[in-house]
Amino acid sequence: MKEVWAYGQNTEKLSPEFKLQIVKELEASKTLAQIVREHEIDHGVVTRRYREYRKYGDNAFLGYEHIYKEDARIA
Repeated sequence: MKEVWAYGQNTEKLSPEFKLQIVKELEASKTLAQIVREHEIDHGVVTRRYREYRKYGDNAFLGYEHIYKEDARIA
């Protein structure tokens, strides 16, 4: 599954480092609108990644396998 940048022009997959960068920017002081404009990504991508970050912290973007293992360990 590929994530698309803002307007469907670029089908590059967002790197884990980039995902972490955008959520850190959102937490720091930038608004959602600023991040969307600056990085040309869809607001839904940013909000989805932010929810994942809030739930899993810095481990959010290590891959689903890691997240599932963490959930199983907690349960």
